[in-house]
Amino acid sequence: MTFDNIVFGKKLRALRISKSLSQTQLAKILFLDRSTLSYYEVGKSRPRYETLIRISSVFNVSVDNLLNIPSCEKFDYIGHFINLNATEQILLIEKLRSLIIE
Repeated sequence: MTFDNIVFGKKLRALRISKSLSQTQLAKILFLDRSTLSYYEVGKSRPRYETLIRISSVFNVSVDNLLNIPSCEKFDYIGHFINLNATEQILLIEKLRSLIIE
């Protein structure tokens, strides 16, 4: 999954407008310069993870939602995992571990 600056910026702008906040007001809430917030909204830069967390808190949305990452409920990965037999579960766990370690 790649971070799409433009999609994120449009979502951030829409959230800001939905709360009737100016860029200056939101920037102050997030402890940012207004120009930094403007760059986020037009897709010229992306926020650090700590800033994403603050944004999600201000708008009461998940970071996954801000980044357009599908929720686990939608795909129910756990349900699929449970339906695997024990050997398949072990193989999947080993594969995931190898991806994390690499």
